[in-house]
Amino acid sequence: MKGKAYIFIVLLMAALTSSAGEIHYSFSAVAPTGQTLYYRITGSRTVAVTYPNQDYSGSSSHVYYDGYTKPTGDLIIPAMVDYEGVTYSVTSIGEKAFTGCNDLTYVDIPYTVSEIEKYGFAVCVRLSAVTLPNSLETIGRNAFAECVHLSSITIPATVSNIETYAFAWCEGMTMAIIGEPLTASTLKEGGTPAPRHISKGGNTNNAVIGDYAFTGCKNLTSVFVGQNFTTLGAHVFDDCDALASITMESPVPPTIGDEVFTSNPEIFIPCNSKRAYRSASSWRIYEPLLKEMCGEVNGISTLRTSTPHITTEGRQIVVNGGNGASISLLDTSGHVLDTRTDSHNTIHFTVPARGIYLIRIDGGATHKVSVTQ
Repeated sequence: MKGKAYIFIVLLMAALTSSAGEIHYSFSAVAPTGQTLYYRITGSRTVAVTYPNQDYSGSSSHVYYDGYTKPTGDLIIPAMVDYEGVTYSVTSIGEKAFTGCNDLTYVDIPYTVSEIEKYGFAVCVRLSAVTLPNSLETIGRNAFAECVHLSSITIPATVSNIETYAFAWCEGMTMAIIGEPLTASTLKEGGTPAPRHISKGGNTNNAVIGDYAFTGCKNLTSVFVGQNFTTLGAHVFDDCDALASITMESPVPPTIGDEVFTSNPEIFIPCNSKRAYRSASSWRIYEPLLKEMCGEVNGISTLRTSTPHITTEGRQIVVNGGNGASISLLDTSGHVLDTRTDSHNTIHFTVPARGIYLIRIDGGATHKVSVTQ
């Protein structure tokens, strides 16, 4: 697999040297956070964010901003931008728009964006967090490849296509939530998302995770895959050596390619779905790793094992039966909010607001909790 990864790194650099001589931006404007961004008009009232250099050559990703100042620090991309008396909606992050912007640390993508095109944020080596909108539908090939400090990613349920190598070699990533609703603070109207449960239905949106999408994420430990994803390509989590648990939210087993998981993680599936997974030919090899989740309390899926019992009481999440384990409370971006050791068999976590939280048991599974009060 490492030989293939090397080949695709070479292809990435080759792609960075293509399209020389094209004109890539129509106008520029200052973002709310002070950086100058460049836009290409794509329709009568729509634009894509792009890179500025109109005539370049060379083999380095730095050429896209030769003679221009790269965006740095925390960036908020506006939903609308004005030019010559016309208000344009920002509907996409264009191909290679931020490739090699090494000093970007955070990006907030607006609710108007439906696509992040290929190599959009590739090799942004200091990018540690990104907020994806619930309007997003496509994450292009290599869109976040080699963002080595990206610590986690929450992909909204609106996304139907995560293309090949989209998050490849994000070596700092520890958690990926794929197909989850965004938290209340990131929604356009500030509303609280409805709790997401594992249902008795099946896949609905036919979403796809492409080949090698997360390959080389060596520190990735936990993954949630929403029930709208019906296809996982080959080698999606190849070379993810630390991957310990994957939660599949669909009772209908998705179609999977070769060697999707190479680290033998525990695979948590909905209650009473083991027979379906076992019957699917592509899943038989993973039968020893399958564990059913049965029962729900306030949106929490509990395991048919001796794992702790988790409930909610107002703004508190209560964990019973941790048996001395270290237990952490996280938000859906993967940030640890609190960590405690279960010395008295009960832990109370107080959360700041309604929404979705994660409880991670040291040496065990990660549980999703909905706090609704």
